Amino acid sequence: MKLKPKLMAMFLAAVLITALPLALLGLYQTENQATRNVESLLNGLMTSATNQLEGWIDSNAKVVETLGFVIEQAVPEGTLTEDYFKIMNMGNNQQNLSDLYFGSEKDGAFMNGSDWTPEAGYDPRQRPWYEQAKQSNALIFTDPYQDMMTQKYAVSMAMPVHNKQGDLEGVVSGVLLLSTLTDTVEKINLNGLGYSFLIDRNGLLLAHPDAKLVNTSAKENSELSPMLADMQSNASGQRSFHYNGEGYLLFYKQIPSTGWVIGSVISEKLAYAEFYQLRNNYILIIGVTLLAVLAGAYWVAALFIKPLKQLHQTSIQMSEGDFTGRVKAKGKDEFAELGSAFNQMSDQLGTLLRQVTGSAERVHTISEEMQEHTDNTKRIAEQISIATDELAQGSSTQAESVYNGSGRLAEMSDSVGGINDSVEQSVVMMREAGEAMLAGLQAVEHQVMLADGNRHSMDRVGESITLLTDKSQKIEGIVAMIQGIASQTNLLALNASIEAARAGEHGRGFAVVAEEVRKLAEQSADSAKEIIVLLEEIQTASGLSVGEVHAAEQGMEQQVAAVHEMRESFVRIKQSIDGIEKQLKQVSSATTELDDNAGKVAEIISSVAAMSEQSAASTEEVASSTQEQFNYITSIAERSNELAEQSKALAAEVKKFKV
Repeated sequence: MKLKPKLMAMFLAAVLITALPLALLGLYQTENQATRNVESLLNGLMTSATNQLEGWIDSNAKVVETLGFVIEQAVPEGTLTEDYFKIMNMGNNQQNLSDLYFGSEKDGAFMNGSDWTPEAGYDPRQRPWYEQAKQSNALIFTDPYQDMMTQKYAVSMAMPVHNKQGDLEGVVSGVLLLSTLTDTVEKINLNGLGYSFLIDRNGLLLAHPDAKLVNTSAKENSELSPMLADMQSNASGQRSFHYNGEGYLLFYKQIPSTGWVIGSVISEKLAYAEFYQLRNNYILIIGVTLLAVLAGAYWVAALFIKPLKQLHQTSIQMSEGDFTGRVKAKGKDEFAELGSAFNQMSDQLGTLLRQVTGSAERVHTISEEMQEHTDNTKRIAEQISIATDELAQGSSTQAESVYNGSGRLAEMSDSVGGINDSVEQSVVMMREAGEAMLAGLQAVEHQVMLADGNRHSMDRVGESITLLTDKSQKIEGIVAMIQGIASQTNLLALNASIEAARAGEHGRGFAVVAEEVRKLAEQSADSAKEIIVLLEEIQTASGLSVGEVHAAEQGMEQQVAAVHEMRESFVRIKQSIDGIEKQLKQVSSATTELDDNAGKVAEIISSVAAMSEQSAASTEEVASSTQEQFNYITSIAERSNELAEQSKALAAEVKKFKV
């Protein structure tokens, strides 16, 4: 919402807040005063109408009372005739009574002042007017009934008549036609605002402008029935109601002498016509005042808005980049001060823009230089990053190679350990073989001793042959054992040759020894075979006959020679085994030392591998840091490019301003 409508709304609201309550208060007071005036007027009219009607009724009632008093006081007993009533009735024609009559208590005689003759058997003492007057012993008003003489609805005013002794002589009555009441009620002056009506104590309409409603119950009247209970229970009052869509006011008052209720129905529209006219004038005045206020507010708002429009136009010009515009600041009011302050702000902004233009150009120049330096730094960082990556890859490869070498060295250490175990086993086996050879040598020496004994004791050939047979069998077992040892020695020599071949240059001498041991073992095996053959022959020769002793002796000599040779062979084998055992011990010592050195080398290589891995990890971290630095320098280069572009754009934008 713009300022002008806001100002107009503020002026209008201020006027409404101050003037409207006063206008509404005045209208409210006027309405109350009009209501009081109408009520006062209508109450006065009702009082006047009630007094007028009551006076009219009293005047007619006085006729009946006077007639009764005259009858009691002035008319001698027994001299009352109908002529007297006729004279009285003639004089009362101007008093609205249609007839005067008297009913005698003594004989029921009926006398009236008209020419009406009652039917035969008519007894006035049985008529309501007679009974009610007799019962009340005072002036009464009957309920409406249809008069026999006029055939019109009427009410009777009756009062008892007593003689001088106070005894009841009869009842005198006057007939008051309802049409006469209606005419009287219609004459009540309501200044043309409505109409009046009259109801008795039972709610029967005695008088109404609509003749059709006379002598009907007010309960059957849709207009009056809602208020009937109030009118019958209260001495006076007023109510408002709506009938056929229009508003009405009801004022009513009881007539004390009769108990009847006279009421007046007045149209609200007519009763408050003056107020409605005054209200319309009020509304018209308020409307004209509001229009005048709106016109004044529009003029004041335009007066206030004019400098603001100029300020707004200059602001738009500044928003488009033109700072040359100025606001006309005349006078000493707030708008002039605002215009002067705006002009000062425009001058300061112009100076600031000129400074910004120079700064933008300098920033652009510096950003271009910075961009060039950043590009050079980026290239150097890229080269460093590549070199660092290569170094990291080399460190990783070196660490992997050291790790693989450590693994191979561990495998070699395991192999050396295996060789050492094999050599130790060979030493044990060679020791066992030496012990077996020693036992064999002892057996051979024993055999030599036996052979010598056999040669000197040929005479005990039989026993010797038998003993020889037994010993030969034992020798055969020993030879078989020697043959097994030789076979095992051969296998050990073969294994030693294989292990010496694996040992390389260090095991070459050991291989030669092992080969010699193998040959000796083979020779031992061959000799053992020959011994077995000889033993078999000895056993055969022993079985031929004693006669062949000579041949046996020759054979024995050969056997002794063979045993000596076998002894020498066993000695040589024992010497070879001792040499092999000594060499194996040296090999075991060498392999043990080699295993220890291999373990130390493995530890050193493991340390080198760990250091290589740490070096590789450190190199990778350096490479990662170098890559991060390269990325950072790249980001700086990008920001430098952006700064150069933005400074260039800033310089271009600043040049758009006109100062």
